[in-house]
Amino acid sequence: MLRLNLHNNKICREYVDRILPGLVKRIMKGRTHKGTKYNLKPEALDILLPKWKTKQPDTSVLEQLLIEEPRASYKLAGEIWANLQRLKKKSRPSLKTIEILFNYDGVFNGNNGKETAYWLAGTTGRNTCTYCNRQYIFTIESCDEKGETRMIARPQFDHWFPKSAYPLLSLNLYNLIPSCSICNSSVKGATNMSLDTHIHPYVNEPDSSAFSFRVTKAATDTSEWKLCIDRVRGSKIDKTITDLALEEAYALHEPLEVKDIMDFHDAYPDGYVSSLLDDLFKNSIGNLTKSDVYRILFGAEPDPDRFLDRPLSKLKSDLLKQIGVKL
Repeated sequence: MLRLNLHNNKICREYVDRILPGLVKRIMKGRTHKGTKYNLKPEALDILLPKWKTKQPDTSVLEQLLIEEPRASYKLAGEIWANLQRLKKKSRPSLKTIEILFNYDGVFNGNNGKETAYWLAGTTGRNTCTYCNRQYIFTIESCDEKGETRMIARPQFDHWFPKSAYPLLSLNLYNLIPSCSICNSSVKGATNMSLDTHIHPYVNEPDSSAFSFRVTKAATDTSEWKLCIDRVRGSKIDKTITDLALEEAYALHEPLEVKDIMDFHDAYPDGYVSSLLDDLFKNSIGNLTKSDVYRILFGAEPDPDRFLDRPLSKLKSDLLKQIGVKL
């Protein structure tokens, strides 16, 4: 799993402007869902929306829930939930009530929410799944003859903290991880990840990316290759890789990209692939950088900060280093 860049203040402000008005309205007036009205009692409103009876309610708590970074938002959500649970039983909202009022599905998947969802997908600035780096997750839009935008496809947003267990964070900007459908729906699902045990894409931790791909000849057949993901066992990255089933997913690339790279290496003398890269760069009559040549030759990004721009960039980078190809 790779790192995402933190959103800047401008994006945070626009996100609040898009999401907050509807959220305030639902918190104050409630919401009808499948024939049942869900709303908050005054005591709960006092916690989530201070001064809600006035002409200028205090929206600071809701704003923080929308744009606080992972550690701060998790702590805040825990404190708010604890305060809500201290209320008398008749005033105490359930997780389901909070989830329905925050209404992630309506905000991002409803007819009126598509524009915001596509806007957010387009601000991530990365092209592949954050978790696996194996699939493109392009945001695809087009204009029809009338000049109206047609929204075709976008990445899924995985709730790193599951919205069913942490509904107060269901709309948090940093809890929406751009991902492919396999990682979001099939693999991770509602897996309960913790900041103490797993790597969060928006948390910059020392050694959080301390893993590397390595290939060896398969013991049973010398024409096949075995891929390993080296990391410290018992670490956060180890737990994250295991729970995202990345070893199983990447094993499927052993007869594909892994074999191509290693067969390319074995077909020529040692150092040839590295020399080829150098020669292509030196003999270029254009303005190509060595990184450009690397990208064209291997179909991958050489810069770790841009691994998410192209599928399998981390895998290819590690295997190419293993056979002596470096920038």
